[in-house]
Amino acid sequence: MATLSVKVIDRSCLGVVILTFLLCGYWLVGHGLKQERLFRQEKDLLAKQLNDTKLAEMNIQRLKASTKAITNQLSNLNRQIPEDAEIGTFLRQLDGLVKKRGVVLVSMQPQPAVKEKLYQKIPIRLSCKGPFVSLYYLLQDLDATDRLIIVEKMAIGKLEQQGRCLLDVTVLVFVRESQLSKVR
Repeated sequence: MATLSVKVIDRSCLGVVILTFLLCGYWLVGHGLKQERLFRQEKDLLAKQLNDTKLAEMNIQRLKASTKAITNQLSNLNRQIPEDAEIGTFLRQLDGLVKKRGVVLVSMQPQPAVKEKLYQKIPIRLSCKGPFVSLYYLLQDLDATDRLIIVEKMAIGKLEQQGRCLLDVTVLVFVRESQLSKVR
């Protein structure tokens, strides 16, 4: 019996060793799996943050491009809407366009300026006669000037002369409010 109890003790000890080995192995494998899961979560989080960063950089580039486009538009408007009216210079330019197209100027009447919040509109009533094609090109020339001009009213009528038309147009020329007038 003594040998039997040694066998039982040996088996029990071997069972305890095996059980301890299995528990330690389970603990190590569980710990390793837990670490791997945390590593994957952190990797996924970093990948998401990297994608978010790339998206933010793309948005910044788009924002910079749109800001540049808006700045260009604003500078074009500032160039087209001067602070000084320079109506005399504009009227001479307008007279040159009329002569260039071979159109007869009937009348040119600047009207009183209309104040708006940030700018003034100066209406100019222009009457001229000539061939329809010349009048059409005159309107295109007005549109192509370096100032912002909007046609407010326009009427074209046929004259009794062969191929002649009468153009009566009111154009708006814009002038920015100067900084001095804003202070007052």
